[in-house]
Order: sequence, then C-alpha cells, then structure tokens
Amino acid sequence: MRKNGVTLIELIIVTALIGIMAAIGIAGLVDYTRTAKLNAAANELITTLNVAKSNALSQVKDPTLCPDTDVLNGYKVTINNSTTYDLFVQCGGIDYVIKTKSLPANIIFSSFTPASFLFPVLTGGVVGSGMVQLSAYGKTKTVNVDSAGNII
Repeated sequence: MRKNGVTLIELIIVTALIGIMAAIGIAGLVDYTRTAKLNAAANELITTLNVAKSNALSQVKDPTLCPDTDVLNGYKVTINNSTTYDLFVQCGGIDYVIKTKSLPANIIFSSFTPASFLFPVLTGGVVGSGMVQLSAYGKTKTVNVDSAGNII
C-alpha cells in the first residue's frame, strides 16, 4: 500500500527537470538580451541619421555653433572608429560637432562604407550613400542609406 507523499527519487527527478528548464530559459534570455542591445544600438544610429536628414531639410541652423555669416551646408554623421560616431552641422564648409555617441559595450562597427553621410540642405538626398554594419555576439545588424537619403 502506498502512503501519501513523494519518494526521494521523484523529488530528485523533478528538481533535475526544473534545473534543465531553467538553464534553457536563461540561455534564451541571454540571447534575447544581446539581440535587443544590438537592435537598440542600430536604432540609435538610425535616429541620429534621421535627425541629420530632418535638420537639413528644415534648414535648422544653430546660432551657437554656426556663425551668422556662414552658409548652412547640411548635417553630417561620421563614423569615427569602431565604437563612436558624431553628428555635425556643416556651415561654410566647416564641420561643428553637435554630439558624439558611443556604442554600448561589446558592440562595434564592423563595416562602414563610407565613413560619413552628409545630408545637404534642401536636397533630400545624401552625399555618401552606403551601409553600416554593427556586430556583437556573433550577430550583425545592417543600416543602409541610399542615394535618395532613405535610411533602412
């Protein structure tokens, strides 16, 4: 006759199954977190490129950066190295840094052709169409800028 309760063997099996399921869940969570960080870094770059494009189209000229006598040429995003990029305003052919951004830890620019994208005033296009690849944890995210200034 069996008494109510569980045996030690049953308890060990259930504990082992819970441990295996937790290990699988943690591995999936780590992969998801890494992918989310890579996507967030790519989206931040896309946002910066869109800010440059939007400011160029609207002819926004910051008087604290551009002297009144200089003509606004456009806005530019430049990849400096494998982990940083800048947003510039170009006035009178001179670049003035608006902000510098760094990629999160363990994320790098693995490829960028060209190294800068200039959005001239009122044209809607871009000088320097191409693509930028961000890499981390064996994954890659690509940002494309076509000659019409579309950012994908």
